[in-house]
Amino acid sequence: MEAEYYINPGDDADAIAQYERALARDPGLSGIRYELAEAILADSASETLLERASSLLRETPKDNPKNAGTAAKLGSIATMRNHPDIAEAEYMKALAL
Repeated sequence: MEAEYYINPGDDADAIAQYERALARDPGLSGIRYELAEAILADSASETLLERASSLLRETPKDNPKNAGTAAKLGSIATMRNHPDIAEAEYMKALAL
């Protein structure tokens, strides 16, 4: 809840910190990896953070295997990294879901 309080006005750094704390407290918390990845992507597009967000998103199917948003975000990251073939595959997966 606190993370959402910070993310809405654009305080990405504090939101990331709150999501990280929630993930540390309960790694099985549904949707936390997706929300954390979104906050990370909103904060920066550095390669390090893109990799962190990708890693979190690849773990989200455990939370919700039919989350088209996860595949779409992975497609966006692939686009940012200039990997059009991977982006297309992820976007197609999102459409299929």
